[in-house]
Parts: sequence; C-alpha cells; structure tokens
Amino acid sequence: MLRNRVCLVTGGASGLGFKLVQRLIAANAKVCVMDKSYTDSLLHSQDAGEGLHLFEGDVTKPEDISEAIKTAEEYFNSPLQVMVNNAGIGDESDVARTININLKAVIDGTTLAVHKMQMEKVAGVIVNVASMGGIYPMPFAPVYAATKAGVIQYSRSVYERLESYNRAQKGKDQIIRVNTLCPSFAETPLLTHLKSSIPNGAKIVDALGRALTADEVADCFMTLIEDEQKNGAILRVTNHGVTYQNEKYFQ
Repeated sequence: MLRNRVCLVTGGASGLGFKLVQRLIAANAKVCVMDKSYTDSLLHSQDAGEGLHLFEGDVTKPEDISEAIKTAEEYFNSPLQVMVNNAGIGDESDVARTININLKAVIDGTTLAVHKMQMEKVAGVIVNVASMGGIYPMPFAPVYAATKAGVIQYSRSVYERLESYNRAQKGKDQIIRVNTLCPSFAETPLLTHLKSSIPNGAKIVDALGRALTADEVADCFMTLIEDEQKNGAILRVTNHGVTYQNEKYFQ
C-alpha cells in the first residue's frame, strides 16, 4: 500500500519517529524526514537508496514545514500523501517552546498538509502524535499534558471538519484521513529527559510499569497509516494493550 508514496515525518531523527521512518522505508515508501539536526542520528546509516531525504528545519516555523513539504514533493517527484506530526518535547521550564512544538507545529503541519492534498486532489492520511498524558492528568508535567490534550481535540475536530469534503469525493482516491496516536511512556530520549528533569521523575515513571518499546508504538503508527478504515481514530497504546478512545473505533 505504501510503495512509492511520499511521506513526511517530523522529529524523525530519533526516538519513535526514527523507528517509524525505518518501517516506512521497509514498506518501500518515499520518506522525507524533518528535524532540527541529524548530527547524532542513526538515519545516516540507513540503506534507503533514493527513498530517504533529510530536511533540516524548525517545526515552530510554518515556513519551514511548508518548505519541507515542497522539498519532499520535488525530491520524489510525487505529491505528499502521508504526513506524520511527530516532533515533541517535554520541557516544563519553557512553556512557550513546549506549546509551539507539541501543539502549534501539529496545527501548522496538519493545515499545510490538508491544503496540499486538497489542492493536488490526492488521497492522504495525517497522523498526529499525542500521548496518554493528553487523556489522563500528569501533575508532574501539566504543560506537556495540556499540549497533548490539545492535539487530541484538534485532530478530532479536523476529522469532523473534513467529513463534508470527504463525502463530496466521488471515490476513495481523494479522501483525507486524520488519526491520532496516544502512546504511554516509551523507551525514547524524551522519556530519559523526563526521568531526569522532573522531581522524582524516575520513581514516577517506574511506578507506571514497563515502558513501551519503539517497535510497539511503530506497529500502531503503521495501523493508522495503512488501514483505510481508520479515520478520526484516537489510538491508545499502553503496556496493557491497544484500544480506541472514541466509541466509533472502540475495541
């Protein structure tokens, strides 16, 4: 399904984004990664041939996201069909930066991707990364939790806003889907940072049980991207399993 489809993944140089990029490459997709730096990224060792392009940019700048989309389409000579707004941080000491990366960049990325897909009349899917912290309170990281709750409600609202557009399409070849991924703590640099940056961080995280592996989260990423029945889905993944938040997709 993903063969030769152009994908853009923000924050794909490390963590969950990096694992997703590996999966997309394995599925023969054409992947453009947008990140602020690739100095220490394992992406340099990926044998992807012409199927991988690295774009250095700042997701807090809409013009950079727009340029990343343009670059991806020109590099692969094909329209964007998969947008994954994955970039995120956990920095309670810098409220503005956390909001700008975790929420505003998701809004900008989604808006720009939807516009491109509609303009080019292609089917597409947007996956926005939230967190279980956007569903349940996080007293040790309230700013992070607020941004992720915002991502969930924003994504659900965009899904409903697109319903009339999608109904107007004559076939499935132009439908635009919007899904949200809500993982619990996973083994990533972000988790390491949270453990060390908040009071009793390690104890709090450990008390919640086993952290997810990047592979477990990547499985859910791929479900939301590949399964054309998933539209408006809020997928929750924890060490207890996988469920859907909204009743339409509850399992």
